[in-house]
Amino acid sequence: MISNETPAPSIVRSALPAVVVTPDDDWRALLRTRANALVTGSADALEAFVDSARDALRDPILCVPCDRMAELPQTGTIVLKDLHLLGSDSQATLAAWMDTADRSRMQIVSMTPVPLLPAVQEGHFDSALYYRLNSLHFTVLLVDRGPGRLA
Repeated sequence: MISNETPAPSIVRSALPAVVVTPDDDWRALLRTRANALVTGSADALEAFVDSARDALRDPILCVPCDRMAELPQTGTIVLKDLHLLGSDSQATLAAWMDTADRSRMQIVSMTPVPLLPAVQEGHFDSALYYRLNSLHFTVLLVDRGPGRLA
């Protein structure tokens, strides 16, 4: 169920207008579209998101810290951690790699605890790369659903 009300969200997808995705929603189906996604939230919330995404996606997930990005595969789902740490040279490398990758066989899920739009507006993060990585945008929140359960 997607509503414009504000229930206790587990994931908020930013769009115009803002849409709240509740635990009952199938946000995993959005990831299965192979669209690139930008995910923001606390470090704990981002780790919980990756764990949930592992169960949701049909391809294996390769988690790569952005400060250690080397060769990226041409298939599957690639989770780029700490996107805000990506320097301008690495941003250019990632953009060039995306130009040659087969989009029908791969997906990039970028994660950052820091909102990137201010860095784009200040010229510290490449705007074209930002918009290519931001086809879907999720802000992940941890919600306590009782003992041993986080939504």
